[in-house]
Amino acid sequence: MSNVETPTGDPADELAGLREAARESKANKAENETLKRRLAFSEAGIPRIEDMAEDDQNRNIVSMFTRSYEGELTAEAIRADAQGIGLLDRVATGTEDRQPTAAELQRQAMQADFSGGAPLPPAGDAPTEHPADVNLRAFHESVASGLPREQAAMNFVAGLINNSADDDRLFFDQQAHDAEAAAYDATSRS
Repeated sequence: MSNVETPTGDPADELAGLREAARESKANKAENETLKRRLAFSEAGIPRIEDMAEDDQNRNIVSMFTRSYEGELTAEAIRADAQGIGLLDRVATGTEDRQPTAAELQRQAMQADFSGGAPLPPAGDAPTEHPADVNLRAFHESVASGLPREQAAMNFVAGLINNSADDDRLFFDQQAHDAEAAAYDATSRS
């Protein structure tokens, strides 16, 4: 017999209790990590998906950003990455007379450079030309006008993200692709 007494006197009960405590500890640790992550995103100004309207055009972009973010879990790091892709501009809440931040002014200037000074189309108005083509042409024009290639590439990706909620052509539809391929195959064999 053991010299260590358990509260019930049965070592099997004590072992089962310890195992249950370990499971609870793991669950609490996972919940703690989730809450830390949510707090960091909240402090960075990223809205919670649960708080966004079902038909909010930015819901998918916020969801994608929050699920794929792998950087440092500080408000500053998250905010910097979100500003880098224009997310905070899209989901900005506040009054219309709010003064833009320095980062927002810089982004607007880059967008003006990116669009060649032409005004950007209003949200929801799909251009007649495919957005990827528009952004690719703007990329080449930006590089040709002296903008560093890396910055032009960032502008290209930001332009695609900014248009992704407004234009269904930026999403790949596997079923439609398969149907078009089957139709092409059928006509090419005839």
